[in-house]
Amino acid sequence: MAKQQGVTLLTMGIAIIVMLIILSTITFYVVNQSNNQKLDNMYNNLRILSEQVNIYYQKYGKLPIKNEYTQISKIPTNVLNPNDYGNYYTIDLNAIENLSLTSSAGTYIINEGTHTIYFPDGVELEGTIYYRLPEDYTIIETTINFDYIIEPAEPTKEATIHLIIEEITNGLENVIYPNNTGRTYEDGTKKAEEYYKVTENGEYEFISTVKNTGERASIVVPVTNIDTQGPTYDNYETNNITTAGYDINIYNVTDIAGVEKVEIEVWTTSGGTDDLVRKQMTYQDDGNWYSRIEISDHQNQSGSYQAKVIMYDKLGNTSEILVNAVNIPTPPHTHNMGEWTNLNSTQHKRSCSCGLTETANHTWENYIKIDDNTHTRICSGCGATENASHTFGVGSSINNTQHQKECLLCKAKVITNHNYGKFIYANSNTHKQICSECSYANILEHTWSDYTSSDDNTHVRTCSGCGAKQTTNHSWSGFYNIDTNMHGRTCSLCNRLQTAAHTWSTYQESEGQTHKRICSVCSAINTANHSYGSWARVNNNQHSRNCTVCGKTNIAYHEITSWQEINNTTHSGRCTICGGYKTETHDRVSSENGDVCSKCGYKY
Repeated sequence: MAKQQGVTLLTMGIAIIVMLIILSTITFYVVNQSNNQKLDNMYNNLRILSEQVNIYYQKYGKLPIKNEYTQISKIPTNVLNPNDYGNYYTIDLNAIENLSLTSSAGTYIINEGTHTIYFPDGVELEGTIYYRLPEDYTIIETTINFDYIIEPAEPTKEATIHLIIEEITNGLENVIYPNNTGRTYEDGTKKAEEYYKVTENGEYEFISTVKNTGERASIVVPVTNIDTQGPTYDNYETNNITTAGYDINIYNVTDIAGVEKVEIEVWTTSGGTDDLVRKQMTYQDDGNWYSRIEISDHQNQSGSYQAKVIMYDKLGNTSEILVNAVNIPTPPHTHNMGEWTNLNSTQHKRSCSCGLTETANHTWENYIKIDDNTHTRICSGCGATENASHTFGVGSSINNTQHQKECLLCKAKVITNHNYGKFIYANSNTHKQICSECSYANILEHTWSDYTSSDDNTHVRTCSGCGAKQTTNHSWSGFYNIDTNMHGRTCSLCNRLQTAAHTWSTYQESEGQTHKRICSVCSAINTANHSYGSWARVNNNQHSRNCTVCGKTNIAYHEITSWQEINNTTHSGRCTICGGYKTETHDRVSSENGDVCSKCGYKY
């Protein structure tokens, strides 16, 4: 019995051990199968995201991201794409249309340079953590070759340096420095070209840097064909001086770019430059230029003449020669009296070029008729005319509109309308006027003027002939807008204006930077610019202010002028507009003294 019991206990022990082994194997299999499924889900999501992000980038020209990812150190360096450059950002899954991932999608990040996508939480399988698709990356190698062309090659005032930069691989950032002036651009082609305008001779250095590898290349371009000097000459002469003028000759005018023209300015020193004359000189031969100076171009003045020569090359450069003054002698004078000209109503005059003047009385001819109102007479010496009104005697009436009269000086007989005096009152319906030339009486009905306002209730009109008056009540129009303060209405007969203050509604937001209110009486609209209060911080990037009149909210980005280091990863700055703060990650760049933050100066 005891032996049998011993066998039974041994058997039971072996059975329990076997069951434990089987249970452990089943548990391992189940856990391993679960992790395999998680890895497959991650790979599937990464493939879908890679395709959809590429479509989004092609459509919008930007990545679907929402904020910078600053914990990239969670992913081992040997896992990262060695060609990554720039920042890492969290992918904005909501920005991608029709995106379908597994329910446990989680957070995904992307490198702005290579567009490589990572799952920073990773999936562990058999002791290894996976963060991205199983792709092999090799480091990009880059070579840089420079070449250049100077355009044009002949003398010029402005030349173009045509730089040609050969790049072997994609994803490069070239920084080019002409004369220490930087310009950054990215180019993914095999060849990049740049053009730089220069206006001075000298040596221009250009440096290119590849961001991925830090590789640098430089080239020095000598420019020697910039021409900024005007033409030169050997000497000049002034000769053939007479009372009528003199000659100027300029000898051997030359320029490396060619002589375009030569001009000369001449003036008399006694009158300043009020008689200045500018004209082109005449080309002779072998670079010699000539001009004749005539005193007839300068009011026939004698005395000192000054000249300045301006020489132009074919590029627009100029140079000048101030010619020594030349004295033109004064010729002997004989009086040469001109024709008689009208001086005033009683005399005419004539003058000599030397300034001598003589006067005489007009020699009038008889009056002759011009028209029914005037006659004229002419001076036989200077041709001056004197017009005057007819001097009529007493007229004789023909009818109620006309009479006939005769001029006492030219004997012209004319029929004219009566010359009535003012209307005088006759009765409530009529007034009358008397012709002052023939005493004929003309009786007519009153001629009323337009109404003029008397007060707020009445207006009056007046007979323009005799002054009779008529008073009636105003005939008002509807109210209309006058300005931002008032509206008014006008009497249709006398145009009297009656004004009152607008009855404004409260301001409501209108469009853009304005709000408006409406008058309930005349429907006038008053639009005004928003009256904003002080700026206040909203978040890390923005501040806002509200219109104190209509409540319109205006949002803008912070304006930071200086940054202060916080720690080895971040710095902050105060907005100069609202006083709020903004915190962001250091902008790490390379310098001669090592890596630093380009904004706050933090040294790594």
